[in-house]
Amino acid sequence: MLVGPISQTITSLDATTDVIVVDNYWAQDVGLVKSDNQLDYMLEDFSSLGVNLPVPQSASVLTTQDLTIYTVN
Repeated sequence: MLVGPISQTITSLDATTDVIVVDNYWAQDVGLVKSDNQLDYMLEDFSSLGVNLPVPQSASVLTTQDLTIYTVN
C-alpha cells in the first residue's frame, strides 16, 4: 500500500511581530547622525515535538550607531 505525501503547516513565528525595527535620524546638510536597530523575536516552543532548533528560541538586541565626529570642508 502506498501512502501519498502528508504535509502540515506549523507556525514558528508570529506574523504580526516586527522582527527588525530601524530608526534613522538625519540632520540637514550633515546626513545620517544616528541609527537605532532593534532585533526582537520569539520562536514557538517545539520541544514537546522533539524538535530542537539550531538557533536561540528568543533574542532581543539593540544596536546604536552615533555620529561622533563631523568635519566641514
